[in-house]
Amino acid sequence: MKNMFNYLRIFISYLCLEVLTLTTVFSQELLLPTHHYKYQLTHSICEKIARVRDFERPIPELKMFSTKSKTQVIAQFVALDRTQVIYVDEKLYDICTKFGADSLNALACIIGHELAHYTQNHQFREGFFAGLMPSNSFGVPKNMRKSSKEHKLKLEEEADYYGLLQGYLAGFDTYRLLPKVLSKIYEEYKLNESLDGYPTKIERISSAELTAKEIKELVPVFHAGKYLYLSKNYEDAMVCFEHINNSFTDRDIANNLGVSALAQAISLMNKEDVYFAYPCEFDAAGRLLGSNPRSLTGDTKKDKKQQIKDLLKKAQQNLEQVIKMDKSYASAHINLACKYSLEGNHAFAIGLINDLETKIADNPMSKDGLPANAHLIRGIAFAKNNQLDQAKADFEAANQKEAYMADYNLALYHKLNQSFFEKLLDMSNLSEWVTDFMAENKKDKSKFVSANNVEKINQLTAQQLVKEQFVENTPIQSKERAVHIATSNSAGFDKIKIRLYDKNIYLLVAGLSYKGKTSQGLSIGSDKEKLIAAYGNPSYIKAGSNAEFYFYEKAKMIVEVSEGKIKNWTLYYIEIRN
Repeated sequence: MKNMFNYLRIFISYLCLEVLTLTTVFSQELLLPTHHYKYQLTHSICEKIARVRDFERPIPELKMFSTKSKTQVIAQFVALDRTQVIYVDEKLYDICTKFGADSLNALACIIGHELAHYTQNHQFREGFFAGLMPSNSFGVPKNMRKSSKEHKLKLEEEADYYGLLQGYLAGFDTYRLLPKVLSKIYEEYKLNESLDGYPTKIERISSAELTAKEIKELVPVFHAGKYLYLSKNYEDAMVCFEHINNSFTDRDIANNLGVSALAQAISLMNKEDVYFAYPCEFDAAGRLLGSNPRSLTGDTKKDKKQQIKDLLKKAQQNLEQVIKMDKSYASAHINLACKYSLEGNHAFAIGLINDLETKIADNPMSKDGLPANAHLIRGIAFAKNNQLDQAKADFEAANQKEAYMADYNLALYHKLNQSFFEKLLDMSNLSEWVTDFMAENKKDKSKFVSANNVEKINQLTAQQLVKEQFVENTPIQSKERAVHIATSNSAGFDKIKIRLYDKNIYLLVAGLSYKGKTSQGLSIGSDKEKLIAAYGNPSYIKAGSNAEFYFYEKAKMIVEVSEGKIKNWTLYYIEIRN
């Protein structure tokens, strides 16, 4: 009898092992493994888009159904018991590849949409055709409350809007593709045009088209805001960034708004009070040589003082908002430290960078340590706080890491750190020294582009846009200031007209999926080294939050470089009005 029980126990154990093995095999067949190239590519898109808005919360888990599983989930966000999952069908991935060069952009439309359900805190099961997924699958309770058709359409519209914006900010050309992607899904999955509990095909695609149109109107404002900041039209840049920030709270936009306010405040200060070149400025050299942009909103000393105070307050509000969104976002810490140093609160500026340094040290993913401009602003704060030994260490580190105008700031530190005897021998005053240093070093080292190789996008020069028929959108208004932005329809690139109080600015912007090349044979994705070899060193370089802007004044071209590659470029022409 005892032996019989032993045999029975062994048999049951073997049976359980077989069931476990079958279950494992089934789950492997149901889902693509995480090392599969389709999963890896989809996951990388998911990470890029997710980090546009949410930085503290974990990214939802991605699960990709194999076509072998016959599970027709398409794409869906599920939130249950504090667990967030995005389900994607392998067949959907294959459908997106049919868009050719736009395959990643097509996939980003869907991933951005699902992530928007997450970032907008939509509950339970939402997504593309969520009703197709069996209600008792994957832990979803059968008695779960279902959304009404009207409520579901509202959620889909919201997910479209934020998904397209997040996707575009992450570097994907999404807004022009969504309606086509939806049509393709209906076609490939052979879906009925009217699904139970879900908006009809006509309703869904019409809604997507309206949303895409809204985003399309915002995109030129992004480009206009960037150009206006880089061309030192800070107040007008703030109008653009504020307009976008009212529609979509994003860390980069809020940071741009804050840094534009900082740069405008610095431009109003006397250069004798701000001899150092702050890393939040675009062209400190121009300011130090006396070419400040003028302000239209106050002329008296009292007005100017109040303006500076208001601008610093505005900068602080936006930069603190960014840090709440992402506590490890270095650009916001650096810019906020600039604000406190400009106010004379150097100890607080030093503390902010010390705090950032601690956060970076605690992050196992960080390899390069404190950013160059963080060393620079802390060095400035130390110098202004009469902590010259500490300042020296940071200025030297900033110079080694090629921070903003690091050579000038380090030279100025040595000038200020001269002994009393050295200062007696050096009869030049500080203002003359700054002017001489800038005049000697502020030389355009870019290569001259001849008339035969004038820069064009799609066979157009920026100057030719003067004759273009633009349809003006509603002026972007902020208090007493307005910026008029007009666009003209085009494929693969943007034609933009900015009308300011005394001039028209025409922009030609190579789109994210533009296939053309510059006069020197460069295209989107070309290496930064090839840019330098072809065009020489730029007139200026301005570091952004996740990109650098190479300003070539001779070619009238701004090149955006991200992760060592050309992301896009803009040609500009300025028409002065009487």
